[in-house]
Amino acid sequence: MVKIKLVLLILFVSLFISGCVDETGNGTPASTPDVTETETPVITAAPTPEPTPVREPVSFKSEVDNYYGFIKVTKIGTAERELYDYKNRTLTIYAGDKVIWFNYAEDPEEKLTLVSEEELWGKDNISAIMTARYKEFSYTFTKPGVYGVYIKEYPHPRIQRQKIIVNP
Repeated sequence: MVKIKLVLLILFVSLFISGCVDETGNGTPASTPDVTETETPVITAAPTPEPTPVREPVSFKSEVDNYYGFIKVTKIGTAERELYDYKNRTLTIYAGDKVIWFNYAEDPEEKLTLVSEEELWGKDNISAIMTARYKEFSYTFTKPGVYGVYIKEYPHPRIQRQKIIVNP
């Protein structure tokens, strides 16, 4: 029985040693591969761009009379109407804004015809004739540029013209 134990021990040791030798048989243990850690990518959300505020169109009321011509401009569309910065009969607005010309003549039967130098509403547009006091005509400016408006029947040419600058 001692012989069997001895044979088993030799067999066990030989099996153990044979597992530590590489396949070429030169007795050096095979090297184990190095473990390389890979970084887990961090996903960051792209910043959401701020939306560009959309400008709402504004309406302007331009008072016109038979003696003073283009008197003043009032900005409409806010909670209360406000007097607009209106110097040298020049109105600066943005594309999409509307101008409403209002016949504010002293004579209730005074006819005032608005003419666009660029013929925005045509030469013979009947709607541009404000036939009596408190009548109005409106136009929405859609394209940037500089426009001139004048009163056809106005007796004082030096102040009969209104300049409208339309920004994009």
